[in-house]
Amino acid sequence: MWLVAAVFALLTVPPLVTVVQRSLYTTDFIGEPGTFTLDNYKHLFTQGASLRVVGNSLTLAAGATVLALVVGGTLAWVVERTDARGRGVCRVAMLLALAMPYVLYAMSWILLLGPNGPVNQAARHWFGLGQVVKPYSLPVMIFVEGLVSAPLAFLLLAAVLRNMDPSLEECAQVSGAGVGKTLSRVSAPLVTPGGIAVAMLIFVRALEAFEVPAMVGLPGGVTVMTTRIYLGTQRQPPDYGGAGAYAVLLMVAVGVLLALSARITRRGAAYATVTGRGFRPHRIRLGRWRSLATALVWLFVLVGLVAPIGLLVWASVLPYYAAPGQIPTRLLTLHNYHAVLGQPALLGSITNTLLIGVCTATAVCLLTAGAGWFVARTRLRGRWVLEQLGGIPLVIPGIIMGLGVSAFYLQVPIAVYGTIWIFVLAFVARYLPYGMRYTGSGLVQIGRELEEAAVMSGAKPGRTFARIVLPLLMPSLAAAWIFVFLVAGKELSMSVLLSSPDTQVMAVSLFDLFNNGQITQSAAFGVVWTLGLGVCVALLSVIARRARIEIQG
Repeated sequence: MWLVAAVFALLTVPPLVTVVQRSLYTTDFIGEPGTFTLDNYKHLFTQGASLRVVGNSLTLAAGATVLALVVGGTLAWVVERTDARGRGVCRVAMLLALAMPYVLYAMSWILLLGPNGPVNQAARHWFGLGQVVKPYSLPVMIFVEGLVSAPLAFLLLAAVLRNMDPSLEECAQVSGAGVGKTLSRVSAPLVTPGGIAVAMLIFVRALEAFEVPAMVGLPGGVTVMTTRIYLGTQRQPPDYGGAGAYAVLLMVAVGVLLALSARITRRGAAYATVTGRGFRPHRIRLGRWRSLATALVWLFVLVGLVAPIGLLVWASVLPYYAAPGQIPTRLLTLHNYHAVLGQPALLGSITNTLLIGVCTATAVCLLTAGAGWFVARTRLRGRWVLEQLGGIPLVIPGIIMGLGVSAFYLQVPIAVYGTIWIFVLAFVARYLPYGMRYTGSGLVQIGRELEEAAVMSGAKPGRTFARIVLPLLMPSLAAAWIFVFLVAGKELSMSVLLSSPDTQVMAVSLFDLFNNGQITQSAAFGVVWTLGLGVCVALLSVIARRARIEIQG
């Protein structure tokens, strides 16, 4: 157990300590720590530019949370509680939108809302207006980040609404309340604890987001804490002290919000509606409002999924980017696909991404299988240390984990910096909590009497774990493997600080292509990535379905 705890500590503690240490020291001209100082925190809390960065972060997170809850919560209620049409289509669209890499989603909306995008082109052509949407602005950042988080809000709130006793809504309708009053006076209050917890999680997700702020905000001069950390590391010499101060502030904020979310969740018993009395599923009949609810479902499918992916495909077959209708169809070409598939560096990024994903998922499953068993099944002293170490990465946003890992391995005599193995170390540390979650839920479903029978038959604990627990735990471990593999493949915030010219991954390659102005080639590479990811998801889903594995985000 202590060996596993030592591995957990080596993976999670050094990046955290390194970030805090860097925030308390100056940085010399080669990026090494200099003298002790508190000026980094003094500047953070006194300079107007720093306060503006913090204000932008809070505004982005609050606005995106409200939009995600409105969109995701409304659609979750329509799908789970009403008789609107298109409910199955909405569920599929939400899953596809959640699986789409954030960097691709941000790029698609930049193309949609850009100066030469369809929205501004339509405004000029139909209404004679100028540029109605400024793509590189804080409102657009809020809009895109809100849509990015809407599928997460949908899935989490749908689970809450699915388990709500419909008899309470029936009583309201029998008493003469309409659909609107039933929703506001009965349904909404009952989902309050779950809704607040979901809001906290989405706020944290938006606060530590990097893709949308980097691609939408930086070109317009709008900086948030995550992009300020990134910019601090890209300077010459790098400003690790200032970046570290922002990182510590962001970690504290994330930790407080996650603690509040856990506290609210624990106090949700007063709102329980699934009890021993049981209940039967029932959907509210919307009557004349059914068409409107159905229209909302199809509107999200069109705006949240079809439009971004469709424009991405359109841009990938153009010699130069132009809005649909602005370029003759005879000029459409597949040259961009030949260009990206003919570049060894881009093909190498695909290989690196797959290798890192496989190694990360395998390492996470091996570590958390043993750690989860020690925590859930033994009475060894100090097992709580494993649980705490496994939860540390939850309060470390991806950009900060990348900063901590890169700074730490630059200081120690371990030759992993500039190789793919630094990605594996960072990703394993980042995704340990997810492996612990899957392992813990899997062990709960395995009765202790099976292990007790093995012990009574003379089996040692190690043999019992290998012959009894591990085979029964395999579905949960397989689900964890699939989940970690998929999320590692689209990670950008850590990768952008860990990559080097010889160790590119797909997310960073796409980010660099787009930032270099190679829009059509970045679109083609994005389509290739999406198709490849779709094939992986389809194959893994078939395997999971045959093995009766349920993958939960």
